[in-house]
Amino acid sequence: MTRRELHPVTGGDTGETEPLLTPIFTGRKRVEYVVGIVLWALALAYFWQWWLISATPNHLAGYILVTALLAWITILPLYFITIFFHAARPPTGPLRIPAGSRVAMVVTKAPSEPFEVVAETLRAMLAQDVPHDTWLADEDPSPATLAWCREHGVYVSTRRGGRADYHRQSWPRRTRCKEGNLAFFYDHYGYERYDFVSQLDADHVPEPGYLFNILRPFADPAVGYVSAPSICDRNAHESWSAAGVSMWKPACMARCRPVTTEALPRSASALIMRYARQR
Repeated sequence: MTRRELHPVTGGDTGETEPLLTPIFTGRKRVEYVVGIVLWALALAYFWQWWLISATPNHLAGYILVTALLAWITILPLYFITIFFHAARPPTGPLRIPAGSRVAMVVTKAPSEPFEVVAETLRAMLAQDVPHDTWLADEDPSPATLAWCREHGVYVSTRRGGRADYHRQSWPRRTRCKEGNLAFFYDHYGYERYDFVSQLDADHVPEPGYLFNILRPFADPAVGYVSAPSICDRNAHESWSAAGVSMWKPACMARCRPVTTEALPRSASALIMRYARQR
């Protein structure tokens, strides 16, 4: 498999900084979008002029209730219109994070989860085309698990061995809990060894190119972490309810976007899905 290299944030021979995001609506598309907004606003103005001035309500209470509902239906699209007006995407091309950045992917499992599920995720992690270390955070890995990881070049982080401070009965660092596994990983390996860590759950099987694209927003040094919405479409063909969730959940979790932050506390490392430590 071809491995993609890490490039500095500045690109080209001139050393000029490339834009971190490029607008989606430009030129003719932007004009068409603005025209559509104007026509929508004019139609709403005509309707509300009729509703508030020309219409004659028969029941005041019902008129007020319906007016409130119509106002909500009118105002709600403004949010999405504004978002799409400013919509932007990362530029195509090389991954623009500092050369030599240390990258890792880590997956954790609960004691009740079978290793076969995690193994599929680990294989997909190993197949990513960005150079990185692959880790399994397991509370008590079996000899078979350790042998599999050794054979495939997967590092293992485990809090087995009498570490009472990582086997607490309450949060943080709870025993028999994924949060405790991840806290041990970050405290002993993640913070010290890596600049960027992609954190996955046991059944989060990443598609090819996933790591490359999830690292793109970190070209902006103000970005502290990136969280992608859950796309639960793997079993969409099995039932109508599964297909519905695959469409409804991403919309409810909002669009995938970088989050600007000044710093991230260590306690947040086990609570976010994608994490990069700020230097």
